[in-house]
Amino acid sequence: MTIKQLGGVFGRNPTFNDVTGADGNFVNLDVTNNANIGNDVGIGTTVPDQKLEIKETSTGAGDAIIRLRGSGANADNTPLGSVEWYNADTTGDQPGVVAAVEAQSDSSLGNKGKLIFKTHDGSEGGAGSAPVERMRIDSDGNVALALGNLVISTSGKGIDFSATAGTGTSELLDDYEEGTFTHTTTCSTSGTLTVAGAYDTGSYVKVGNKVTAQGFIVMSAISSPVGVLNISLPFLAATGSEREFDSAATVVINNSVANTAGSYVSYVVRNTQTIQVFEGDAASFGSLSANQIQASSTIWYSVTYRAA
Repeated sequence: MTIKQLGGVFGRNPTFNDVTGADGNFVNLDVTNNANIGNDVGIGTTVPDQKLEIKETSTGAGDAIIRLRGSGANADNTPLGSVEWYNADTTGDQPGVVAAVEAQSDSSLGNKGKLIFKTHDGSEGGAGSAPVERMRIDSDGNVALALGNLVISTSGKGIDFSATAGTGTSELLDDYEEGTFTHTTTCSTSGTLTVAGAYDTGSYVKVGNKVTAQGFIVMSAISSPVGVLNISLPFLAATGSEREFDSAATVVINNSVANTAGSYVSYVVRNTQTIQVFEGDAASFGSLSANQIQASSTIWYSVTYRAA
């Protein structure tokens, strides 16, 4: 190998020639004072394109390696070395180190290691303060996040559970959200059912394509309702060739025109975005549940269903 001064000031301006060692041998270069090298440095190459460039000895050799070595006899959680990124800007908490990756021992025996990833948000700890841990990977491969969220920034991507293969068509969890939506009520045949503005909000939780929606409805105005009562949902239900994505719902109606409070049945049909409510006090469903709603009626609902 060859070590060569390519320019600038090295130590106290010494004069020296190329230092060459036979393949496989070590060449020691001791620098007593700070050293400055003005040009790019190449190891294994005489034409480096960056400040420091290391080239493997041959294709696939895999020997272009940077090693940070601890002093030995490390206890658990002892730092072994870091790579740091320094920002010289003077705004915010800078100048200082704004990001770092640190390796630590993960055992008192010296046979385990972990990586700690740190960043600085520009307002933590004052000028020149150190970056803060955001994530770590321990010796068992466990990943822990700190002071932040795991953000999936590409649509259709998520957490893949295919390592534990099952019989399903997908093992990708690609969505989670919590929210509210404006629920409305309609009649399947004719007439209108108006929800009071102070009670027109339902809530939902969506995990993957599984949605749980619930809410409380107070009616405010009724105009000749006829047919099946429909309650809107936040997402369209999935379509299945054998209606395998239909779902039963729970609906409680108080102060209806004539039916008893517990005499209603309801469900969600594939490729629709409503709960359909029927009269359930006979051998077959009754299709005039909307007729039973009046201005003093109140409705509770809850359903879990498969979204499209």
